[in-house]
Amino acid sequence: MKHSFYIICIFFIFILHCYGIDNYNNFQESYVEIRCGKLKDGFFPIRYDEENEEVYIGLKTLFYFLELYDVDVDLESLNISYNVFGENKKIKLKSHESFIDDDELYVSTKVLKDKFKFKNINFDFSMLGLGIVPDFILPYEERERSKIERLRLEAKKELEKKKDFIEMPKRFITPGFIKLFYNSYDFNKKGDLSYEFGNQFLYGSLYLQGRFERRNIVEYGNLTYNNIVADNDLVLGNIYLDVPHFINTDSNILGFTFSNNRTYYFKEGSFTVIKGEAEGAETIELYSGSFLLDYIHPTGKNFEFKISDGNMSDYYILKIYYSNGVIEERKVFSINDLNILERGKNKVNIQFGKGTKNGYLQSNFNILHGVTNNITLGVGNRILTSEKGRRYSFIENDILLNTRHKIFPTVIELKNYHEITHKENNYNLNIIQKYKEWQLNLTYETYSKYIFYENGVKNYKSVSLGKNFKNNYLEVGVNKETLYRLGINKNIYTYWSTYKLAPIYFSLKLEKSLENISNRYAIYPTISYYGYFSTVVEGKFVKENNSRWTNSYNLKIRKRNVQLIKDKLYGDIGLFFKYYSDRHTYRYGVDFNIKLDDFIYARVNSNVTKRENGKSDTGNGIEINKIFALKKPSLKLDNNSSVTSSVIYGNIFLDKNSNGVYDEGDLPLENGIVIIDGMKFKSDKQGRYIASGISSPRTIELEIDRKSIDPMIKATFKKLKIRTESSGQLRVDIPLDIISIVSGNIYNGLKLPENKFSRKLALINIQLIKDNTIVSEIKPEFDGLYFFEDVFPGKYKIKFSYLGPEKYKFSTKEIDVNIDTSGKESGDYFEGYDTELITGEVK
Repeated sequence: MKHSFYIICIFFIFILHCYGIDNYNNFQESYVEIRCGKLKDGFFPIRYDEENEEVYIGLKTLFYFLELYDVDVDLESLNISYNVFGENKKIKLKSHESFIDDDELYVSTKVLKDKFKFKNINFDFSMLGLGIVPDFILPYEERERSKIERLRLEAKKELEKKKDFIEMPKRFITPGFIKLFYNSYDFNKKGDLSYEFGNQFLYGSLYLQGRFERRNIVEYGNLTYNNIVADNDLVLGNIYLDVPHFINTDSNILGFTFSNNRTYYFKEGSFTVIKGEAEGAETIELYSGSFLLDYIHPTGKNFEFKISDGNMSDYYILKIYYSNGVIEERKVFSINDLNILERGKNKVNIQFGKGTKNGYLQSNFNILHGVTNNITLGVGNRILTSEKGRRYSFIENDILLNTRHKIFPTVIELKNYHEITHKENNYNLNIIQKYKEWQLNLTYETYSKYIFYENGVKNYKSVSLGKNFKNNYLEVGVNKETLYRLGINKNIYTYWSTYKLAPIYFSLKLEKSLENISNRYAIYPTISYYGYFSTVVEGKFVKENNSRWTNSYNLKIRKRNVQLIKDKLYGDIGLFFKYYSDRHTYRYGVDFNIKLDDFIYARVNSNVTKRENGKSDTGNGIEINKIFALKKPSLKLDNNSSVTSSVIYGNIFLDKNSNGVYDEGDLPLENGIVIIDGMKFKSDKQGRYIASGISSPRTIELEIDRKSIDPMIKATFKKLKIRTESSGQLRVDIPLDIISIVSGNIYNGLKLPENKFSRKLALINIQLIKDNTIVSEIKPEFDGLYFFEDVFPGKYKIKFSYLGPEKYKFSTKEIDVNIDTSGKESGDYFEGYDTELITGEVK
């Protein structure tokens, strides 16, 4: 019986081999949507074996769809050969694997996948969709790669040569902008009048801040030359001093800096400190991945976050909301990528000046150089004076290594500070070792006698082991600190954070002192939420020397852009609450800011403070500000704008004579919307728009919102790239032109059956050309109809090309088209540009 079964199977296979697929005449012919990467055809022919639920695909048609035109299909020998970027491929089919119909060789999807090296072929019977993934590079993919590489190189060259950018001019001096502030911290007391001023001065950006009092007329100011060399800025005046964390100095100095640093990251014990500068920032949020850790409202240009360890990613994200509506994101890399440069790249930091509080001279000189893509070396010299008046002179050496190993990536950062005067060495070493979801952190810091007299720390050691698992991060660590005169302090801690409750983030840090002297316990829970509103809740519970637990709470809630009057009036509202059990005090309050059209910006706050003596104080304050363009004070500017931001203005108009210039006869467009980096600005009745508060200096993109204009008109450009300058102004008129539709038909001069002719149409390419430049490129519909949309007035050529192997031609290969809409205010439909696909001579 068993032998009989084998014989039957062998006989069946023999029959198939000899006679092939003989019932294909019963297969249904259907047209489906085929997709392969970015290639798509909504009218692709297939044959369908309904009885066995099998799909058969024509090889010639498929290869033409994949743009593999160098293909030879021998229907007699069933040999297929084709070429993919110089590599010849040959396939031999057996008779039972295919069938021939209408001069086409059909194979099943299974045969196609097995014989022709396709990774995946999937047919959706419900949606009539065929998806294929080849195991070789297709011509369009190679074109995409080449195009991306070409665009990248061109963009780099254009950026270097500053082509294709509209640049705001740099001036010797401009009137600039002034912003006036009135602050009253108590309605019953006299308020404070202050100002900010920004303009272009000596071809740089000048910023001044002060109060209208004789001794405080200028409290802070600097002159900045952006990107003066490579990406480095030169700043003269008040600057932020970058110093080692173990030296306590005045960080605000009066002098100059040459660098591109705006954010600083360093470790402080078991905490991470992130500092930076963001002039004009209203709110700054700190994220790990997509989860909010904390947010602050900076009162000046400088800001600082101090957070527990346990970052689940290699970097933090700062989301900075500026008062002008601009949102900036900055990545703050941890040690994993900190200052590790590409080979041949350099990073320079030069600072010199004196402290604004004590007048002590301070200087920094550091340079980092990428020796390889994995190793960065640095050297520098620091001459610093602490707030205690102690002078330090360091030679700094840096070694940074990132192995970038796929399984065991290791990052090492070693800093040596050699104190020249006392000939003492100080070392900071950080090592991070990763393995899959595990991360080992080692820190070792040791300080010489002259240094620990200043900061009180002789050495600091810590080791921690962390692991990511299912949206959770768990870390256990031990640290030991040897303090001058105070002995040794040891702690063990556990840190846990979870994103499991997204969009809620929760973290918990537990600390236990290993010294019997203090016998200290500490618990730090944090809950944050980012969504409809932003919320951060922080707690601190401490017990020391068998005393009672003390605790404190900090709650912050903020909702941005609350709509008060639809599409007209918006405001931000914030609530806060702070409580300290050891002092039996608490404080709570509310602040609310609102923009009153373009007239003024107002912020009102109210808070209640309960003191240790049981008395409560209530404070009510108000802040009002107004910005003016000194050249034209009546100009309506957004009062949230910074004085160092730029202004772009102009007219939106229908360009009647298509010359791109706003002149006599052109029609201004009301309620046209200009979009600049997500911000929208509307034109008035005269077609004028003013875009103020543009973050500068940087490159922005300007475009017109198509939804705000008639669908039959369009801007003559898609996007404009503009290089802005601080406190700069630029006029950009936006011409709109009428657009029309151009259409025609490709007729069947071959006298083929309709289904066969549709396959030939899929191999036709049609170009719209103006001034020897291809404006648009399309394929005809399955019935031969083609059309070009959004065609501006002018003279064009329509050019037809057949991409198949046959020597087919067109009755008219090129057609001249003149799109004339003069005297009209809307576009037209130009049709009748027809041709025939034929085998004869071209007319």
